[in-house]
Amino acid sequence: MSGWGAILTFGRTELNRLIKEQYIRGFEGLQFLLPFSETFPVGNIGDNSEQVELRGIVLGVPTLSFESASLNEAVLTVTMSIVGGTFTSFRHAAGVPPSVLSSFNISEVMGFNVSMQASVNSMIGEVDSSGVVTLDLTLSSEVTCNLGSVKKVQDQIGEYFQRYFVGQQNSQRRFVLGMLKLDNYNPLSPTRFAIRVQRAPGADQRLAANFGDGAVVVFIRLKVQDGESMPGTPIEGSGFPYLIPDDQTDGLPLYSAALMVDQRLRPLVDEEQLDLLKSLIFPNQNRFDEVSRHEPHDLAIFGNIRESSSSVSIQPSAVMLGAEQEQTFVARRNDGSVVANVQWAVRSPDFPGSQGRITSSGGVYTANAQSTMYRNRLPMVVTASYYQEGEEQKASALVHERFESMSVAPLVQIRSGTDKTAIAIRASTLGSGPLLFRIIEPAAGARLEPVDANHENYFPPPVVQPEAILVQKIQISDPDGEQAIATIVLLNKPNYLELEPYYVKGLGPRETVEFKQLNDQIDPTLLGWSVLGEGEVDEERGIFTAPATPTSMISVVVCELPSPGPEWPSQYGYSIVNLQPLETEYIPPRWESLQEFSISAPNSPPGVSAQGYANGFQQIPIVITLETKTIEVDGQQLHVPVSDVELSTLRLVEKFSDGHVRFIDDLQEGIEYGSDLPYAAHTRPNRFSLYSATLAGKNARHALPTPKNNGTRYRELYVHMAVEGSRTFYAEFQADDGTTWRSDSNIGGEGELTVLGVKPPVLNAAHYELVRDRAFNGQGNDGPPENPDPFSYYLDSVDYWHLSYMRLGTYPVLFATLRVENNTSTIQWESEYCEETFFSYTGYAFYPAPYRANNAPPDGLSFDIYYRALLSVSSLDEVDRSIVSGKEPSPGELIVSLHRVPDMKYWHDGLAGGDELKKFRRILDRPVVFVLLDEEGNRHRVQIGFDAPTIDDSRNRLMLTLQ
Repeated sequence: MSGWGAILTFGRTELNRLIKEQYIRGFEGLQFLLPFSETFPVGNIGDNSEQVELRGIVLGVPTLSFESASLNEAVLTVTMSIVGGTFTSFRHAAGVPPSVLSSFNISEVMGFNVSMQASVNSMIGEVDSSGVVTLDLTLSSEVTCNLGSVKKVQDQIGEYFQRYFVGQQNSQRRFVLGMLKLDNYNPLSPTRFAIRVQRAPGADQRLAANFGDGAVVVFIRLKVQDGESMPGTPIEGSGFPYLIPDDQTDGLPLYSAALMVDQRLRPLVDEEQLDLLKSLIFPNQNRFDEVSRHEPHDLAIFGNIRESSSSVSIQPSAVMLGAEQEQTFVARRNDGSVVANVQWAVRSPDFPGSQGRITSSGGVYTANAQSTMYRNRLPMVVTASYYQEGEEQKASALVHERFESMSVAPLVQIRSGTDKTAIAIRASTLGSGPLLFRIIEPAAGARLEPVDANHENYFPPPVVQPEAILVQKIQISDPDGEQAIATIVLLNKPNYLELEPYYVKGLGPRETVEFKQLNDQIDPTLLGWSVLGEGEVDEERGIFTAPATPTSMISVVVCELPSPGPEWPSQYGYSIVNLQPLETEYIPPRWESLQEFSISAPNSPPGVSAQGYANGFQQIPIVITLETKTIEVDGQQLHVPVSDVELSTLRLVEKFSDGHVRFIDDLQEGIEYGSDLPYAAHTRPNRFSLYSATLAGKNARHALPTPKNNGTRYRELYVHMAVEGSRTFYAEFQADDGTTWRSDSNIGGEGELTVLGVKPPVLNAAHYELVRDRAFNGQGNDGPPENPDPFSYYLDSVDYWHLSYMRLGTYPVLFATLRVENNTSTIQWESEYCEETFFSYTGYAFYPAPYRANNAPPDGLSFDIYYRALLSVSSLDEVDRSIVSGKEPSPGELIVSLHRVPDMKYWHDGLAGGDELKKFRRILDRPVVFVLLDEEGNRHRVQIGFDAPTIDDSRNRLMLTLQ
């Protein structure tokens, strides 16, 4: 175990599933990566002659791979496919006419991607004492993109993607793999951890069935190891085993995770403690599901990361559709059952109102017609809404709409006729069956060489052809008859004449464009114009007319200055024309100006500042209203709202500092006690009630208002204050055109909001009640009726001491969360004589205040593992965890159970023989410290234990002390 108390390992398949779930859910919660557009130079440093233009690049799900992983670090390979966008490269060299080098639309099947070496990071949250295992795309190196034709260009494009990741918000670029609570105090509670990655045996062999397989390994230091030196982690080649067995059932892996516990700690291990270790919090209701257990030396538990049986996903989770194609979606639970009474909806994240349509009850989605499709866009988001335990839940899937049934890359590639290197031709289709690649004659000796089902390499003619410009077309077809054509333009003569425009993007049927030769020293009447490909050009004036029904997307317009004599060769220039099948490419309408951009607090009375206790957990809901002005479309006024993409950039800003307000991570509920963070915001409501000066919980949350019109959107955020006093906030977001809009710019409505952090109530022991309730009487009786005694005449008994709290001694407030510091039980003998056997010990049970559909009564009493180990050493039976029927704690209540027995053999730590794990008195003689958050988010640290041993009968009662 290399000195670690526990080791948790989880494998690639389930990690990739967790990341995919978060990627899809990101579109539901406005936490997705924004489309990437950029123009930048590539090639040699200082030489800006070649430029790359990326437009509307959409990245797919990050996928983990471990073929190069090493135990020496926590770095693995992350690949993100490019699922949409446009690539164009240009040359603008000095003394040479500008030209387009390559251009094409990207689809996922083409195999273009961004690859990087990324770190799996251990992060202790600033707003929570949790250790979060994350994949953060900004913590990456060696970022590369295979859109480039050579390694240098691939790395240069990768550099711009790395900058792009840095510019995204944390919630957009970070994926949570798990979370360890580091603030529990049971002996087997994690306190620190280290992360490494490990390659599976043989997974570095490209032809191996498990190529790229591996695991994230979390080395965990436990509370019981406090005082020991911090261990190191194993290194590559040290012999540290791969912990996930490779057993299979029906060809599928039987295990995807493993948990190891040091054999030294086995005396402290029971099911309750193991549950603590297995409770690494995975996103979206995933959990560690044990399959088998072995104890050859260290305790080894093998299992899987599984979704809970009630978790719901949509099938299929992602799909690609052509124009007007249909897809039926189904919402299923993890056990395979279909969710009933689902309401279906669909929206477009980047162009509101331009999505396809879906049947609200049947889940049948129909894609847009080609005439209303837009090429470079994010996927449509299909959402299933359903009710579970009385609460509305949602699950989402993605639809990628494809403008063409078949596409090819490159659409056009320009190359010197003397360059004989291969050109990769990649194609994708919505159909099925093999793709057929062929060169349309004349081939002139050019050939194709297959690489895979969607990819062949084109090799140009081995001999330079006599034509000044040779256009070769590669036709790709599928069994359904769909076709696409890649055009290769080979320049066999120098390109001297500069034409304008040199590249025409998207010329519709029968549309015209006039070309000009820019050298005014040349007599235009000497020029001749021609076209290679479809369309017509006026041979004298250079006016090109696109064909009515193009079959190929590329034509080449050529300008020639004929040779005046043998000593002067002819001169040429060319321009690339990108044809499109539609007369005008559809561009969905966008809003142009705002009618209202306001910020309000719906739970605050008019004229009163929004308030909340300055405890970091109580939320102050605020509503941001964004209403756009109508625009004119086809003679009608149309409401076009702010898009999801734009709304995802919305931030709160503190007015005095103009600093962005930090967002709290989804897995966290508030600003932890002791944090330096003065305030923060959350995108989701938490369990704590809203502020009320009187009765807790009476200030109900307000539903969002009904939109005034189709151009109105609301965004609800939740402010957390951890300091007293007022702060003023405004909101800002970035529009699609890059403009930053601020709510404090007098656009309409209240543009600023002042929030008041209220001083938490002063805690007073008089505001608590610790009330004894006899739960069980054993051997004995109450004694004389005239002077009953519930203790002296009973050899054994159980009392439940109920803890409750009244704010200001007046308003009852329930407890919402509990954390126990150090020991969870305390013990005391009647005396310190070695022959003493009369003994008392405690346990506890907590019933968190219910919130929404979460209602979790305790399943039994909890006792300290050291006390249970003491029982084992004393050869006594295991403690009874059951709660006496009818005596269960009420919601929001803590009970501390006091158990009195007559037959517990006396123990002192001198009997431990130097074994630190048997020094039970060192741990259990201390009172128990409970840290509770009430349902208003206020913190209560209380100590409950026996009275001083020198006081008679002190083991019979418990005392409460505020800490």
